[in-house]
Amino acid sequence: MNLFNDRYLQRFQDELEQIELKNQIGQRQKTPQYASRKALIETTINTERHEYETNGIEIPNLTRIDAVKELRNWDGSIRLMPRLKLCLIKHNNSTSNKNDDDDDNQIVSIDNENESMDSDVE
Repeated sequence: MNLFNDRYLQRFQDELEQIELKNQIGQRQKTPQYASRKALIETTINTERHEYETNGIEIPNLTRIDAVKELRNWDGSIRLMPRLKLCLIKHNNSTSNKNDDDDDNQIVSIDNENESMDSDVE
C-alpha cells in the first residue's frame, strides 16, 4: 500500500476506534454516541479517496527546500497561499509491469516552473 493510503487516509483511525469502543460500551442506547462525528469522518475519507483516485489532491511540495521554508513561515492567511509551491498527487491508473507498491502514486508539479518533483528528489 502507498504512503497516501497508509498515513493520510488513516489519520482518523484512532478516533473511529474510540467511537466504536464507546458505542460497544453503551449498547443500551437507541442512538449510537458520536454518530454524526463518525458519519462526518467516513464522508471525509470517502471524498478524499475519490478525489485522489480521480482528479488528484494538491499538497505542498515538500521536496523543495524553498517551499518548506515558505510553508514553515506561513501564518495561515489566504493572501499568501499563491506563494506556496504545490504538487498534485493522484492514483496512477495506468497499467505497469512493475510490482512495486510505491508506483501507485503519480506526482505532478503544478508550480510555475513546470518541473517534475521526481527531478528534485535525488
